[in-house]
Amino acid sequence: MNEIIQKQQYELAFHFLPSFTETEIEEKRRGIEELISKSGGIVSRYGEIRKIKLAYPIKKEQFSNFGYIEFSAPKNTIETINKKMMLNDEVLRHLVIKRKEENTN
Repeated sequence: MNEIIQKQQYELAFHFLPSFTETEIEEKRRGIEELISKSGGIVSRYGEIRKIKLAYPIKKEQFSNFGYIEFSAPKNTIETINKKMMLNDEVLRHLVIKRKEENTN
């Protein structure tokens, strides 16, 4: 039996530690893309990661390197991605949201 796996559109927003260099930030972003790919997802685009001042401290940090990645993945893989992101000490905070389907009319 071949089962068709439907993929949903998601966006993963994240805050990295503020002490990372540009090279380290790029490595960490590629690591997240690899996590998504290994979980069955396909990255469609990512936003520029830039240093921002936080509205309130997260894990005692006043600044972070903020970015996002848009991807499609099967519904059942989001829990795995969330768990692995939570266990990553280099990520201050993250959030995965389901994106609305865009009308092509």
